[in-house]
Amino acid sequence: MSILITMFFRSDNQKIKYPDSVLINKPITNFNRCLDMIEAIDLCVQIFSPIEKITSMKDKIKKVCKYV
Repeated sequence: MSILITMFFRSDNQKIKYPDSVLINKPITNFNRCLDMIEAIDLCVQIFSPIEKITSMKDKIKKVCKYV
């Protein structure tokens, strides 16, 4: 029995392993090949923003950024 996996490296160089059986029907995009490159977005939130709105925004961002 052989178990095949694919290893990905996050921007912080953390290794993430996925079984190929999980990835077989998933699209994979290679955004860059250089570990020194990273995309960052500064997000400013007013100090008086309700925590519920901040939590909701955080959840929506996580849904869009599934690859992180």
